[in-house]
Amino acid sequence: MWRRMALVLAATALLAPAEGMAQMKSSIDQTLKRCKDAGNGLVPGVQPIQSDLKKETSLIGMAYLNYIYQNDIDNRHFCEAMLLMSSQVPAGTANPYVGLFTRKRAVTTMAALADVQLAFDYAIARTNPSEATVRASVDKVRKSMK
Repeated sequence: MWRRMALVLAATALLAPAEGMAQMKSSIDQTLKRCKDAGNGLVPGVQPIQSDLKKETSLIGMAYLNYIYQNDIDNRHFCEAMLLMSSQVPAGTANPYVGLFTRKRAVTTMAALADVQLAFDYAIARTNPSEATVRASVDKVRKSMK
């Protein structure tokens, strides 16, 4: 129960600035370009993984991270994670998940925030849950978009 309360409080704090949810300071493409222009790249030795599941979780993760950090190019870890996730998505792929962080979807995004976090963690290989767990989280995030 405490974990759920902590998650709700964190989600409320994250999504509370309704004006901030109206738009991001920078699109994901602009953020990626600025990260590269600032000299950031992938962590040495990290290999992007090409799979449908990594693609989907990377799209979710990029929308999430770009919203949270609002184009914080000075944060090397932010850029490394964004560039890793971008390298796991085919060029030109539209990201439907940027809509998660709009005023219109604040309540449904809060309900799926643990799944958004799980997708992000999986995309950057921070965790390695079962494929079934990841797919269930991706499905929940997709449903929150409807």
